Amino acid sequence: MMRQSPRLFFVVLLFFLGGCASFSPPDRPKDFPFHSTDNPFFDLHWRLEHEPERVTAYGLVEAARQGGFSTVYLQLQGLDKEGRVVSHGLGRTWAGNVYRFETIPFTVRLRPTGQEDRFELGVWSYDWASDGDGKD
Repeated sequence: MMRQSPRLFFVVLLFFLGGCASFSPPDRPKDFPFHSTDNPFFDLHWRLEHEPERVTAYGLVEAARQGGFSTVYLQLQGLDKEGRVVSHGLGRTWAGNVYRFETIPFTVRLRPTGQEDRFELGVWSYDWASDGDGKD
């Protein structure tokens, strides 16, 4: 019985260390290649993933200048060489309220037309948190 205890300990230790090795820290704003700071309340930090049937923006909304939001809706637009919108998609934040200086993740997808020269992301709308505490 005593001989199995060291083996069990070793197996549990390897399992624990293997789990820790696969853990990745959450994304931070500086981890993203694209940033937008022109919104009066929010800074946006994101990356784009291109697939044949869709373009997806993954990122963080940062409540940089105001807090107390329950949901932030974002719009991803595909623009052609002349700057005309040729595709668009809406997405939103997830995981609850966001207070000043906090971040919250989002995903926005669109179906590309093939005419896109570039993509732009912006805040489309937002909802205030109902708890009434902006935690400024």
